[in-house]
Amino acid sequence: MNQNNTKPANLDFMRMNIMSRLNLDYLPEADRLKLLDSMTEVVEQRVFLNVLQTLSKDKNEALSVLLDEGQDEEISKFIEENVPEFINILQREIDTVSNDLASLIKK
Repeated sequence: MNQNNTKPANLDFMRMNIMSRLNLDYLPEADRLKLLDSMTEVVEQRVFLNVLQTLSKDKNEALSVLLDEGQDEEISKFIEENVPEFINILQREIDTVSNDLASLIKK
């Protein structure tokens, strides 16, 4: 996996992890993509909430500005420089969301 925290690399990483955890191959492609999009959005929100909690107030405000402006490249650079545990946070949230969905599917 690409270690610079680019959005496309993270998106691919999330989708591959979710697909492998939940074995979604049985779904029609349109349904699978819709589910992956929804789960990716949930994971992204949870990751950024987690990241915001780890930062100082000043860095939190700086990241919030970047998020509001939608500057993906700048967000990636900021995270790379200020959140060394980003990949671990990302993986933990993927696992949590995947486990939650898997438990719903099994019921």
